[in-house]
Amino acid sequence: MKIAVPLKRIPDPYTPLSIASDGTLSSAIPGEELAYVVNPFDEVALEAALQLFEHPGTQEDSVIAIAVGPDPCEKLLRAALAMGTQEAILVETDDQPGPAVAAAMIAVVCRQEQVNLIIAGKQGADLDQQQTPLRVAALLGWPCVSNAISMDFDSGGELLIGRIASGGTETVRVSLPAVVTVDLQMAEPRFVGLPAIVRARSKPLKRIQPHVPSVTPQEPQILGIRPAPRREACVMLDSVEALAEQVRKAGGM
Repeated sequence: MKIAVPLKRIPDPYTPLSIASDGTLSSAIPGEELAYVVNPFDEVALEAALQLFEHPGTQEDSVIAIAVGPDPCEKLLRAALAMGTQEAILVETDDQPGPAVAAAMIAVVCRQEQVNLIIAGKQGADLDQQQTPLRVAALLGWPCVSNAISMDFDSGGELLIGRIASGGTETVRVSLPAVVTVDLQMAEPRFVGLPAIVRARSKPLKRIQPHVPSVTPQEPQILGIRPAPRREACVMLDSVEALAEQVRKAGGM
C-alpha cells in the first residue's frame, strides 16, 4: 500500500511582507527575496503518514511526497526525504497553480503511482481555501474525511479516524482508498538532524511534466490582497468611571 502526501510551499509567515497595489507579495526587507516554507498543515500530514508507515503491524510499501509547482519546490521534497519519505515527485510548472489545476495533477500522479491513501493538510496557511484535497477526492471518486486529529488501522484493515466536529470530536471508519485531511492537532513534526538533511540531497527525486486537463478547471479569482487594519493603541484606564466616559465618547452609550 502506498500513502501520498501533497506538499505546498507558502510565503514564510515569519517574514515581513510588503503588498503591492496589484496584490503581489514581496519581502518588506530591502534587497531580500520572499522566503518560502512548506505549508505547516502539510508538514503535519507528512508526519502522520510517516507514523502510520512506521507503526508495528502495518504493511505500507512507501510514503510518497508530491509537490506541484516551479523548480524551488524541490526544497520541500528534499525536506520530506530527510524526514523519512521513500519517494518524492515534483510536477514541474512555471508557477504555483491554483487548487483546481493542482488537484487535477495530483489526482493523475496518484493514479499512476497506484496510491491507496492520500493524507493532506486541511488547508493552506496562506489563503485558507481548503479546496485542493477535496477536489482530489472528487476527481478520484474516493471518500474524504476532513479535520482529522487521530488515525489508525483497525483489525480489518479499515482506517479509524478521530476528527473535529461541532462541539467536540467524533470517530469515523473509512475503507481505502480514501483522502484524509488533517488538523494541526494531529501530530508534532519530528526534528530532522543534519545527517538526514545531507543524505536527502543525494536521494532520487522524480520530475514529471504536468498532465494538462482537456478542460481547464475554473479557478477562484483573487481580486485583491489587503493588509489587516492596524489596531489602535491600547489605553490604560484607572477607574470604571473613566471607562464609562470613554465608551460615551465613542458613541457606545
